[in-house]
Amino acid sequence: MPPAPFISLDPGWGVSLGGKATIICEGPLFYPVHYELEKDGQNTTAKKENLGSVAFHIFNVSREDRGKYSCLYYDWRKESWSQTSKPVELLIMDPDLPRPQINFSPSRMAVLGSNITIQCWVQGPTIKFYLVKVGDKNVPNMMETSGGLANFSLTKVDREDGRNYHCKYRPRTGFFISMPSDEVDLLIIDPDLAKPTISLHPTELVTLGGNVTIYCKSQDRAKNFYLQKPGDQMIYHPMETNGTLAKFSISSANFEHGGSYSCNYCLKSKPYVISQPSDLVELLITDPDLPRPNISLSPSRIALLGSNITIHCWVEVLIKTFYLYKTGDWMTLRSVKPDDGVMANFSINRVGSNHGGEYHCIYRPPSEFLISEPSNPMKLLILDPSLPRPAISISSGGSVALRGQVKIQCEIQEGPANFILQKAGDQRAKWPMKSNYDRGEFWITNISLEHKGNYTCSYALFHSLFVFSAPSDPLELLVSETEVTADYTHSNIIRFAIGGLTFLLLIYILQNGSTIE
Repeated sequence: MPPAPFISLDPGWGVSLGGKATIICEGPLFYPVHYELEKDGQNTTAKKENLGSVAFHIFNVSREDRGKYSCLYYDWRKESWSQTSKPVELLIMDPDLPRPQINFSPSRMAVLGSNITIQCWVQGPTIKFYLVKVGDKNVPNMMETSGGLANFSLTKVDREDGRNYHCKYRPRTGFFISMPSDEVDLLIIDPDLAKPTISLHPTELVTLGGNVTIYCKSQDRAKNFYLQKPGDQMIYHPMETNGTLAKFSISSANFEHGGSYSCNYCLKSKPYVISQPSDLVELLITDPDLPRPNISLSPSRIALLGSNITIHCWVEVLIKTFYLYKTGDWMTLRSVKPDDGVMANFSINRVGSNHGGEYHCIYRPPSEFLISEPSNPMKLLILDPSLPRPAISISSGGSVALRGQVKIQCEIQEGPANFILQKAGDQRAKWPMKSNYDRGEFWITNISLEHKGNYTCSYALFHSLFVFSAPSDPLELLVSETEVTADYTHSNIIRFAIGGLTFLLLIYILQNGSTIE
Protein backbone atom coordinates (compact mmCIF):
# COMPACT_ATOMS: atom_id res chain seq x y z
CA MET A 1 0.00 0.00 0.00
CA PRO A 2 1.46 3.42 -0.95
CA PRO A 3 2.38 5.72 1.94
CA ALA A 4 -0.09 8.27 3.26
CA PRO A 5 0.06 11.79 1.81
CA PHE A 6 0.88 14.85 3.89
CA ILE A 7 -2.07 17.18 4.61
CA SER A 8 -2.10 20.81 5.76
CA LEU A 9 -4.65 23.56 6.24
CA ASP A 10 -4.39 27.27 5.56
CA PRO A 11 -5.24 29.16 7.71
CA GLY A 12 -4.44 26.53 10.24
CA TRP A 13 -5.97 28.00 13.40
CA GLY A 14 -9.47 29.14 12.68
CA VAL A 15 -11.34 30.41 9.64
CA SER A 16 -13.75 33.33 9.73
CA LEU A 17 -17.31 32.79 8.63
CA GLY A 18 -17.54 33.74 4.95
CA GLY A 19 -13.78 33.36 4.57
CA LYS A 20 -11.66 30.98 2.53
CA ALA A 21 -9.89 27.79 3.60
CA THR A 22 -7.37 25.76 1.58
CA ILE A 23 -6.58 22.10 2.24
CA ILE A 24 -3.31 20.96 0.65
CA CYS A 25 -2.60 17.28 0.04
CA GLU A 26 0.99 16.29 -0.95
CA GLY A 27 1.77 12.89 -2.52
CA PRO A 28 4.37 11.44 -4.92
CA LEU A 29 6.55 14.03 -6.66
CA PHE A 30 7.40 12.27 -9.95
CA TYR A 31 4.11 11.10 -11.44
CA PRO A 32 0.46 12.12 -11.24
CA VAL A 33 -1.99 10.44 -8.91
CA HIS A 34 -5.70 10.72 -8.17
CA TYR A 35 -6.49 12.57 -4.89
CA GLU A 36 -9.70 12.44 -2.88
CA LEU A 37 -10.72 14.48 0.18
CA GLU A 38 -12.57 13.00 3.14
CA LYS A 39 -14.49 14.80 5.87
CA ASP A 40 -15.17 13.12 9.21
CA GLY A 41 -14.18 9.75 7.63
CA GLN A 42 -16.61 10.09 4.71
CA ASN A 43 -15.80 10.65 1.06
CA THR A 44 -16.54 14.06 -0.38
CA THR A 45 -17.10 15.13 -3.94
CA ALA A 46 -13.70 16.82 -3.95
CA LYS A 47 -11.46 14.84 -6.32
CA LYS A 48 -8.40 15.98 -8.29
CA GLU A 49 -5.51 14.51 -10.24
CA ASN A 50 -2.11 16.16 -10.21
CA LEU A 51 1.63 15.73 -9.91
CA GLY A 52 3.08 16.26 -6.44
CA SER A 53 0.24 18.00 -4.61
CA VAL A 54 -3.28 19.39 -4.96
CA ALA A 55 -5.16 22.21 -3.22
CA PHE A 56 -8.83 21.87 -2.26
CA HIS A 57 -10.41 25.33 -1.78
CA ILE A 58 -13.47 26.02 0.36
CA PHE A 59 -14.98 29.44 -0.41
CA ASN A 60 -17.50 31.36 1.68
CA VAL A 61 -16.90 29.12 4.70
CA SER A 62 -20.00 28.32 6.78
CA ARG A 63 -20.55 26.50 10.05
CA GLU A 64 -21.33 23.30 8.11
CA ASP A 65 -17.77 23.21 6.77
CA ARG A 66 -16.28 22.64 10.24
CA GLY A 67 -14.88 19.17 11.03
CA LYS A 68 -11.95 16.78 10.47
CA TYR A 69 -10.47 16.48 7.01
CA SER A 70 -8.08 13.87 5.60
CA CYS A 71 -6.98 12.84 2.14
CA LEU A 72 -5.67 9.85 0.22
CA TYR A 73 -4.68 9.12 -3.37
CA TYR A 74 -4.89 6.33 -5.92
CA ASP A 75 -1.56 5.25 -7.40
CA TRP A 76 -2.19 4.24 -11.03
CA ARG A 77 1.19 2.58 -11.29
CA LYS A 78 0.62 0.36 -8.29
CA GLU A 79 -3.12 0.16 -8.86
CA SER A 80 -3.68 0.74 -5.16
CA TRP A 81 -5.08 3.34 -2.76
CA SER A 82 -2.65 4.96 -0.34
CA GLN A 83 -3.00 5.04 3.37
CA THR A 84 -5.20 7.88 4.67
CA SER A 85 -3.40 10.98 5.87
CA LYS A 86 -3.55 12.21 9.42
CA PRO A 87 -6.60 14.45 9.92
CA VAL A 88 -6.59 18.25 10.17
CA GLU A 89 -9.34 20.11 11.94
CA LEU A 90 -11.14 22.97 10.23
CA LEU A 91 -12.20 25.23 13.10
CA ILE A 92 -14.69 28.05 12.56
CA MET A 93 -14.14 31.33 14.38
CA ASP A 94 -17.42 31.92 16.17
CA PRO A 95 -18.16 35.61 16.76
CA ASP A 96 -20.74 34.65 19.40
CA LEU A 97 -18.06 33.25 21.71
CA PRO A 98 -16.61 35.69 24.30
CA ARG A 99 -13.20 36.99 23.25
CA PRO A 100 -10.31 35.98 25.52
CA GLN A 101 -8.05 38.38 27.41
CA ILE A 102 -4.25 38.45 27.28
CA ASN A 103 -1.75 39.73 29.81
CA PHE A 104 2.00 39.67 30.43
CA SER A 105 3.55 39.04 33.83
CA PRO A 106 5.47 40.76 35.28
CA SER A 107 5.37 43.27 32.37
CA ARG A 108 5.11 43.67 28.61
CA MET A 109 8.75 44.71 28.75
CA ALA A 110 11.09 41.78 29.48
CA VAL A 111 14.83 42.03 30.06
CA LEU A 112 16.90 39.95 27.67
CA GLY A 113 17.45 36.50 29.25
CA SER A 114 14.66 36.82 31.83
CA ASN A 115 11.51 34.71 32.22
CA ILE A 116 8.01 35.88 31.41
CA THR A 117 4.51 34.44 31.57
CA ILE A 118 1.80 35.19 29.02
CA GLN A 119 -1.65 34.64 30.49
CA CYS A 120 -4.77 33.94 28.45
CA TRP A 121 -8.17 33.66 30.08
CA VAL A 122 -11.89 33.71 29.50
CA GLN A 123 -14.95 33.05 31.63
CA GLY A 124 -16.20 29.49 31.36
CA PRO A 125 -14.59 26.11 30.67
CA THR A 126 -12.37 25.56 27.63
CA ILE A 127 -10.55 22.61 26.13
CA LYS A 128 -7.53 24.34 24.58
CA PHE A 129 -5.84 27.73 24.49
CA TYR A 130 -3.66 28.80 21.56
CA LEU A 131 -0.95 31.47 21.81
CA VAL A 132 -0.29 32.97 18.39
CA LYS A 133 2.88 34.88 17.48
CA VAL A 134 1.63 37.24 14.78
CA GLY A 135 3.53 36.84 11.52
CA ASP A 136 5.12 33.56 12.61
CA LYS A 137 4.05 30.58 10.47
CA ASN A 138 5.20 28.05 13.04
CA VAL A 139 2.58 26.07 14.91
CA PRO A 140 1.13 28.18 17.75
CA ASN A 141 1.74 27.17 21.32
CA MET A 142 -1.20 25.11 22.53
CA MET A 143 -2.22 24.31 26.09
CA GLU A 144 -5.01 22.04 27.19
CA THR A 145 -6.89 23.19 30.24
CA SER A 146 -9.95 22.25 32.23
CA GLY A 147 -10.65 25.83 33.32
CA GLY A 148 -10.65 29.23 31.71
CA LEU A 149 -6.98 30.15 32.26
CA ALA A 150 -3.73 29.18 30.55
CA ASN A 151 -0.20 30.32 31.47
CA PHE A 152 2.37 30.18 28.66
CA SER A 153 5.91 30.44 30.04
CA LEU A 154 8.79 31.89 28.05
CA THR A 155 12.15 31.16 29.66
CA LYS A 156 15.34 33.07 28.94
CA VAL A 157 13.69 35.30 26.37
CA ASP A 158 15.84 36.41 23.44
CA ARG A 159 15.47 39.12 20.84
CA GLU A 160 13.44 36.84 18.57
CA ASP A 161 10.74 36.46 21.24
CA GLY A 162 9.88 40.11 20.81
CA ARG A 163 6.74 40.21 18.69
CA ASN A 164 3.03 40.87 18.59
CA TYR A 165 0.95 38.18 20.34
CA HIS A 166 -2.70 37.22 20.65
CA CYS A 167 -4.53 34.17 21.95
CA LYS A 168 -7.60 32.12 21.07
CA TYR A 169 -9.39 29.28 22.75
CA ARG A 170 -11.47 26.27 21.77
CA PRO A 171 -14.64 25.45 23.72
CA ARG A 172 -15.38 21.94 24.88
CA THR A 173 -17.92 21.13 22.17
CA GLY A 174 -17.88 21.49 18.40
CA PHE A 175 -15.23 22.45 15.88
CA PHE A 176 -15.28 26.10 16.88
CA ILE A 177 -12.61 28.53 18.01
CA SER A 178 -12.95 31.99 19.49
CA MET A 179 -12.09 35.27 17.83
CA PRO A 180 -8.55 36.39 18.79
CA SER A 181 -7.84 38.54 21.80
CA ASP A 182 -6.40 42.00 21.36
CA GLU A 183 -2.87 41.96 19.99
CA VAL A 184 -0.20 42.95 22.48
CA ASP A 185 3.50 43.69 21.93
CA LEU A 186 6.17 41.85 23.88
CA LEU A 187 9.19 44.17 23.99
CA ILE A 188 12.64 42.85 24.86
CA ILE A 189 14.93 45.18 26.84
CA ASP A 190 18.48 45.06 25.49
CA PRO A 191 21.08 46.26 28.06
CA ASP A 192 23.42 47.16 25.18
CA LEU A 193 21.17 50.04 24.12
CA ALA A 194 21.86 53.25 26.06
CA LYS A 195 19.00 54.43 28.21
CA PRO A 196 17.23 57.69 27.23
CA THR A 197 16.69 60.78 29.36
CA ILE A 198 13.26 61.95 30.52
CA SER A 199 12.03 65.36 31.70
CA LEU A 200 8.79 67.22 32.49
CA HIS A 201 7.91 70.69 31.23
CA PRO A 202 7.28 73.19 32.67
CA THR A 203 7.60 71.24 35.94
CA GLU A 204 6.68 67.99 37.67
CA LEU A 205 4.17 69.91 39.81
CA VAL A 206 0.91 70.28 37.87
CA THR A 207 -2.27 72.11 38.79
CA LEU A 208 -5.43 70.00 38.66
CA GLY A 209 -6.79 70.52 35.14
CA GLY A 210 -3.47 71.91 33.91
CA ASN A 211 -1.19 70.74 31.09
CA VAL A 212 2.21 69.07 31.16
CA THR A 213 4.56 67.71 28.51
CA ILE A 214 6.86 64.71 29.02
CA TYR A 215 10.01 64.65 26.87
CA CYS A 216 12.08 61.53 26.12
CA LYS A 217 15.44 61.88 24.35
CA SER A 218 17.74 59.19 22.91
CA GLN A 219 21.32 59.25 21.65
CA ASP A 220 20.52 57.17 18.56
CA ARG A 221 17.81 57.81 16.00
CA ALA A 222 14.78 55.81 17.15
CA LYS A 223 11.72 54.40 15.39
CA ASN A 224 9.35 54.50 18.36
CA PHE A 225 9.37 55.71 21.94
CA TYR A 226 7.39 54.15 24.79
CA LEU A 227 6.22 55.89 27.95
CA GLN A 228 5.24 53.74 30.90
CA LYS A 229 3.97 54.06 34.46
CA PRO A 230 5.25 51.25 36.72
CA GLY A 231 2.43 48.84 37.49
CA ASP A 232 0.40 50.09 34.52
CA GLN A 233 0.10 47.68 31.56
CA MET A 234 -0.76 50.58 29.27
CA ILE A 235 2.16 51.63 27.06
CA TYR A 236 1.83 55.12 25.66
CA HIS A 237 3.09 56.09 22.22
CA PRO A 238 4.57 59.49 21.43
CA MET A 239 2.41 62.20 19.96
CA GLU A 240 5.42 63.67 18.15
CA THR A 241 8.95 62.47 17.42
CA ASN A 242 11.81 63.66 15.23
CA GLY A 243 13.88 60.51 15.65
CA THR A 244 15.83 61.42 18.79
CA LEU A 245 13.17 63.29 20.78
CA ALA A 246 9.59 62.30 21.63
CA LYS A 247 6.95 64.51 23.19
CA PHE A 248 4.04 63.15 25.26
CA SER A 249 1.42 65.77 26.12
CA ILE A 250 -1.10 65.48 28.95
CA SER A 251 -3.93 68.02 28.92
CA SER A 252 -6.49 68.61 31.67
CA ALA A 253 -4.45 66.61 34.17
CA ASN A 254 -6.40 64.70 36.83
CA PHE A 255 -5.44 62.63 39.86
CA GLU A 256 -5.04 59.46 37.73
CA HIS A 257 -2.20 61.11 35.80
CA GLY A 258 -0.12 61.41 38.97
CA GLY A 259 2.63 58.83 39.30
CA SER A 260 6.12 57.77 38.25
CA TYR A 261 7.05 57.66 34.57
CA SER A 262 9.91 56.21 32.54
CA CYS A 263 10.52 55.86 28.81
CA ASN A 264 12.25 53.51 26.34
CA TYR A 265 12.94 53.55 22.62
CA CYS A 266 13.46 51.02 19.83
CA LEU A 267 15.57 51.20 16.67
CA LYS A 268 14.14 50.80 13.18
CA SER A 269 16.16 47.63 12.53
CA LYS A 270 14.67 45.81 15.56
CA PRO A 271 11.25 47.28 16.41
CA TYR A 272 10.56 44.82 19.25
CA VAL A 273 13.94 45.28 20.96
CA ILE A 274 13.99 48.34 23.21
CA SER A 275 16.47 50.25 25.31
CA GLN A 276 16.84 50.19 29.05
CA PRO A 277 14.25 52.43 30.74
CA SER A 278 15.15 56.00 31.62
CA ASP A 279 15.36 57.17 35.21
CA LEU A 280 11.98 57.70 36.85
CA VAL A 281 10.32 61.12 37.06
CA GLU A 282 7.34 61.85 39.30
CA LEU A 283 4.29 63.79 38.17
CA LEU A 284 2.46 65.38 41.13
CA ILE A 285 -1.08 66.81 40.91
CA THR A 286 -2.38 69.73 43.02
CA ASP A 287 -5.09 68.76 45.52
CA PRO A 288 -7.15 71.85 46.50
CA ASP A 289 -8.48 70.03 49.59
CA LEU A 290 -5.07 69.96 51.28
CA PRO A 291 -4.39 72.80 53.77
CA ARG A 292 -2.12 75.52 52.42
CA PRO A 293 1.37 75.84 53.95
CA ASN A 294 2.86 78.93 55.64
CA ILE A 295 6.03 80.77 54.66
CA SER A 296 8.36 83.18 56.49
CA LEU A 297 11.90 84.53 56.20
CA SER A 298 14.63 85.20 58.75
CA PRO A 299 16.30 87.39 59.84
CA SER A 300 14.38 89.83 57.61
CA ARG A 301 12.56 90.08 54.30
CA ILE A 302 15.23 92.61 53.23
CA ALA A 303 18.59 90.87 52.86
CA LEU A 304 21.96 92.56 52.42
CA LEU A 305 23.78 91.44 49.28
CA GLY A 306 26.20 88.64 50.25
CA SER A 307 24.47 87.82 53.56
CA ASN A 308 22.81 84.52 54.56
CA ILE A 309 19.07 84.01 54.97
CA THR A 310 16.67 81.16 55.73
CA ILE A 311 13.18 80.65 54.30
CA HIS A 312 10.86 78.62 56.56
CA CYS A 313 7.94 76.51 55.30
CA TRP A 314 5.54 74.75 57.66
CA VAL A 315 2.07 73.25 57.92
CA GLU A 316 0.15 71.58 60.72
CA VAL A 317 0.00 68.13 59.08
CA LEU A 318 2.63 65.46 58.47
CA ILE A 319 4.26 65.80 55.06
CA LYS A 320 6.83 63.99 52.90
CA THR A 321 8.55 66.84 51.05
CA PHE A 322 8.47 70.63 50.95
CA TYR A 323 9.12 72.54 47.72
CA LEU A 324 10.21 76.17 47.36
CA TYR A 325 10.07 78.15 44.12
CA LYS A 326 10.02 81.69 42.78
CA THR A 327 6.91 82.96 41.03
CA GLY A 328 7.16 82.35 37.28
CA ASP A 329 10.50 80.55 37.50
CA TRP A 330 10.22 76.76 37.96
CA MET A 331 13.97 76.45 37.39
CA THR A 332 14.40 77.69 40.97
CA LEU A 333 12.42 74.74 42.39
CA ARG A 334 14.08 73.18 45.43
CA SER A 335 12.92 70.35 47.67
CA VAL A 336 13.66 69.45 51.29
CA LYS A 337 12.48 66.58 53.46
CA PRO A 338 11.49 67.98 56.88
CA ASP A 339 13.21 66.64 59.97
CA ASP A 340 10.11 66.80 62.17
CA GLY A 341 7.54 66.07 59.45
CA VAL A 342 5.90 69.51 59.55
CA MET A 343 8.60 72.16 58.89
CA ALA A 344 11.46 72.67 56.41
CA ASN A 345 14.22 75.29 56.25
CA PHE A 346 15.65 76.46 52.92
CA SER A 347 19.00 78.20 53.36
CA ILE A 348 20.40 80.73 50.90
CA ASN A 349 24.05 81.49 51.50
CA ARG A 350 25.75 84.57 50.07
CA VAL A 351 22.57 86.14 48.73
CA GLY A 352 22.92 87.48 45.19
CA SER A 353 20.81 89.88 43.16
CA ASN A 354 19.29 86.89 41.34
CA HIS A 355 17.75 85.66 44.63
CA GLY A 356 15.40 88.62 44.86
CA GLY A 357 11.80 87.80 44.01
CA GLU A 358 8.49 86.39 45.18
CA TYR A 359 8.61 82.95 46.83
CA HIS A 360 6.02 80.23 47.50
CA CYS A 361 6.00 76.97 49.46
CA ILE A 362 4.11 73.80 48.53
CA TYR A 363 4.31 70.34 50.05
CA ARG A 364 3.68 66.69 49.27
CA PRO A 365 1.80 64.48 51.76
CA PRO A 366 3.30 61.10 52.77
CA SER A 367 1.10 59.04 50.43
CA GLU A 368 0.00 59.34 46.80
CA PHE A 369 1.28 61.65 44.07
CA LEU A 370 -0.33 64.86 45.33
CA ILE A 371 0.84 68.35 46.25
CA SER A 372 -0.80 71.23 48.08
CA GLU A 373 -1.73 74.56 46.61
CA PRO A 374 1.01 77.20 47.11
CA SER A 375 1.38 79.35 50.19
CA ASN A 376 0.77 83.08 50.04
CA PRO A 377 3.64 84.84 48.26
CA MET A 378 6.57 86.26 50.23
CA LYS A 379 8.84 88.92 48.71
CA LEU A 380 12.57 88.78 49.28
CA LEU A 381 14.18 92.19 48.65
CA ILE A 382 17.94 92.52 48.20
CA LEU A 383 19.81 95.55 49.51
CA ASP A 384 22.74 96.40 47.22
CA PRO A 385 25.08 98.94 48.87
CA SER A 386 26.96 99.46 45.59
CA LEU A 387 23.99 101.33 44.08
CA PRO A 388 24.28 105.14 44.43
CA ARG A 389 22.08 106.40 47.25
CA PRO A 390 19.14 108.63 46.28
CA ALA A 391 18.57 112.21 47.44
CA ILE A 392 15.40 113.09 49.36
CA SER A 393 13.75 116.53 49.62
CA ILE A 394 10.55 118.11 50.93
CA SER A 395 8.68 120.84 49.06
CA SER A 396 8.03 122.90 52.19
CA GLY A 397 11.64 122.88 53.34
CA GLY A 398 10.89 120.47 56.17
CA SER A 399 8.10 122.19 58.12
CA VAL A 400 4.37 122.13 57.45
CA ALA A 401 1.28 123.27 59.35
CA LEU A 402 -1.49 121.02 60.58
CA ARG A 403 -4.01 120.08 57.87
CA GLY A 404 -1.57 121.25 55.24
CA GLN A 405 0.08 119.17 52.51
CA VAL A 406 3.61 118.40 51.45
CA LYS A 407 5.40 116.71 48.56
CA ILE A 408 8.33 114.42 49.30
CA GLN A 409 10.65 113.81 46.36
CA CYS A 410 13.32 111.12 45.79
CA GLU A 411 15.88 111.59 42.99
CA ILE A 412 18.64 109.54 41.35
CA GLN A 413 21.05 110.29 38.52
CA GLU A 414 19.89 107.56 36.10
CA GLY A 415 16.56 105.76 35.73
CA PRO A 416 14.08 104.36 35.13
CA ALA A 417 13.34 103.09 38.62
CA ASN A 418 10.65 102.35 41.18
CA PHE A 419 10.80 104.32 44.43
CA ILE A 420 9.73 103.54 47.99
CA LEU A 421 9.24 105.98 50.85
CA GLN A 422 9.72 104.80 54.43
CA LYS A 423 9.22 106.40 57.81
CA ALA A 424 11.99 105.63 60.28
CA GLY A 425 11.12 103.43 63.24
CA ASP A 426 8.03 101.88 61.63
CA GLN A 427 8.63 98.86 59.37
CA ARG A 428 5.00 98.92 58.27
CA ALA A 429 5.15 102.57 57.14
CA LYS A 430 6.23 101.99 53.52
CA TRP A 431 4.64 103.59 50.49
CA PRO A 432 5.31 103.30 46.76
CA MET A 433 6.09 106.66 45.19
CA LYS A 434 4.84 107.87 41.83
CA SER A 435 7.70 107.16 39.46
CA ASN A 436 8.80 109.66 36.81
CA TYR A 437 11.89 107.99 35.29
CA ASP A 438 14.65 109.24 37.65
CA ARG A 439 12.39 110.86 40.24
CA GLY A 440 9.75 109.61 42.65
CA GLU A 441 7.04 111.76 44.25
CA PHE A 442 4.73 111.23 47.20
CA TRP A 443 2.10 113.69 48.49
CA ILE A 444 0.97 113.78 52.12
CA THR A 445 -2.28 115.68 52.52
CA ASN A 446 -4.25 116.71 55.59
CA ILE A 447 -1.10 116.69 57.71
CA SER A 448 -1.45 115.57 61.34
CA LEU A 449 1.01 115.27 64.22
CA GLU A 450 1.37 111.57 63.40
CA HIS A 451 3.11 112.48 60.14
CA LYS A 452 6.08 114.16 61.80
CA GLY A 453 9.32 112.23 61.92
CA ASN A 454 12.27 111.15 59.80
CA TYR A 455 11.75 109.83 56.26
CA THR A 456 14.07 107.99 53.86
CA CYS A 457 13.63 106.68 50.34
CA SER A 458 15.10 103.86 48.27
CA TYR A 459 14.82 102.73 44.67
CA ALA A 460 15.02 99.64 42.44
CA LEU A 461 15.94 99.91 38.78
CA PHE A 462 13.40 98.55 36.30
CA HIS A 463 15.72 95.76 35.09
CA SER A 464 16.08 94.38 38.64
CA LEU A 465 12.91 95.21 40.55
CA PHE A 466 13.75 93.24 43.71
CA VAL A 467 17.23 94.77 44.22
CA PHE A 468 17.07 98.04 46.17
CA SER A 469 19.57 100.73 46.97
CA ALA A 470 20.59 101.70 50.48
CA PRO A 471 18.21 104.35 51.87
CA SER A 472 18.81 108.05 51.44
CA ASP A 473 19.94 110.24 54.31
CA PRO A 474 17.00 110.80 56.66
CA LEU A 475 14.97 113.97 56.28
CA GLU A 476 12.88 115.25 59.16
CA LEU A 477 9.32 116.43 58.59
CA LEU A 478 8.30 119.02 61.20
CA VAL A 479 4.62 119.69 61.88
CA SER A 480 3.61 122.97 63.53
CA GLU A 481 0.47 123.07 65.69
CA THR A 482 -0.84 126.14 63.83
CA GLU A 483 -3.57 125.17 61.41
CA VAL A 484 -3.63 126.39 57.83
CA THR A 485 -6.27 129.21 57.54
CA ALA A 486 -5.89 130.25 53.92
CA ASP A 487 -6.79 127.75 51.32
CA TYR A 488 -5.14 128.65 48.07
CA THR A 489 -6.20 125.63 46.17
CA HIS A 490 -6.96 125.88 42.49
CA SER A 491 -10.72 125.92 43.03
CA ASN A 492 -10.52 128.71 45.63
CA ILE A 493 -8.38 130.87 43.33
CA ILE A 494 -11.04 130.51 40.65
CA ARG A 495 -13.74 131.54 43.15
CA PHE A 496 -11.70 134.63 44.21
CA ALA A 497 -11.27 135.65 40.56
CA ILE A 498 -14.99 135.33 39.81
CA GLY A 499 -15.85 137.39 42.93
CA GLY A 500 -13.41 140.16 41.92
CA LEU A 501 -14.82 140.40 38.42
CA THR A 502 -18.36 140.59 39.79
CA PHE A 503 -17.37 143.51 42.08
CA LEU A 504 -15.78 145.46 39.20
CA LEU A 505 -18.85 144.92 37.03
CA LEU A 506 -21.12 146.27 39.79
CA ILE A 507 -19.01 149.49 40.08
CA TYR A 508 -19.17 149.97 36.30
CA ILE A 509 -22.97 149.68 36.25
CA LEU A 510 -23.41 152.17 39.13
CA GLN A 511 -21.11 154.76 37.50
CA ASN A 512 -22.82 154.64 34.12
CA GLY A 513 -26.30 154.28 35.47
CA SER A 514 -26.19 157.80 37.05
CA THR A 515 -26.16 159.51 33.62
CA ILE A 516 -28.92 157.56 32.06
CA GLU A 517 -32.43 159.05 32.11
